[in-house]
Amino acid sequence: MAYGGRFGGRGRDFPREMHKAICSDCGKECEVPFKPTEGRPVTGPR
Repeated sequence: MAYGGRFGGRGRDFPREMHKAICSDCGKECEVPFKPTEGRPVTGPR
């Protein structure tokens, strides 16, 4: 049986595209799994 059904869900076995950003809490460079939007804060992993 395939997972995802009619909604086309994806498994976790694919490489996720990471994007570089500057953490608004500490000012260090970090990588996030989404494309940062200018003007919106990004926080790194805690």
